[in-house]
Amino acid sequence: MAAAVLLSLLTLAGGRSASAASSDEEIVAKINVFVKQGWIDNGVTPSERSEDGEYARRVTLDIVGRIPAYQRLVQFLNDSSPDKRTRLVDELLDDPDYAEQFSTIWGNLLIGRANNRRTNRGVLERWIKRQFEKNARYDQFVYDLISAEGNSEQNGAVGFLAAHLNENAIPATAITARLFLGLQVQCTQCHNHPFNDWKQSQFWGMNAFFRGTRRQGAGNA
Repeated sequence: MAAAVLLSLLTLAGGRSASAASSDEEIVAKINVFVKQGWIDNGVTPSERSEDGEYARRVTLDIVGRIPAYQRLVQFLNDSSPDKRTRLVDELLDDPDYAEQFSTIWGNLLIGRANNRRTNRGVLERWIKRQFEKNARYDQFVYDLISAEGNSEQNGAVGFLAAHLNENAIPATAITARLFLGLQVQCTQCHNHPFNDWKQSQFWGMNAFFRGTRRQGAGNA
């Protein structure tokens, strides 16, 4: 799951084109720096480079949610080009199943796997799918989710906040920080965080934004 989410952040960052190739390489390099630092921080020794067949299976499952077709796998294994892994990823990102797969992944991240009566999962996931189909920018994707207005039956983006505005919007504050800032801040509603720099005042300052959001009946925000 972590690999899939990291991939989604990269692919939502902007459109892919010849002129953007160097920019994509820079983004990948920056992500690799953070991944390697994570290994160091956690005392992890990275595994050896995967074999081609193993790589093709993993990346196809991650991006489109299925194993590669036999003929495509044979073609990949027989390809001696040094950039064949990059080209395989680009091919998978153009597959219609990519947007379908990531609409499910992000739907689960945003509102969980269980049924949520406060929102319409189907409408939310269709909205997410459209964002991946048009290769929306990640910053715009997040902005649209946390500033959405209207009815979740008509505007899928509303479904995210509509699902978390209970309990004085404390759940909305916590999940937004976790998903989009990478921080677990739930405990700062009661005291300063013991392991990072987040203060109790920051939690309630962020929470004030969400408390100003009103849900007017089921599915509205």
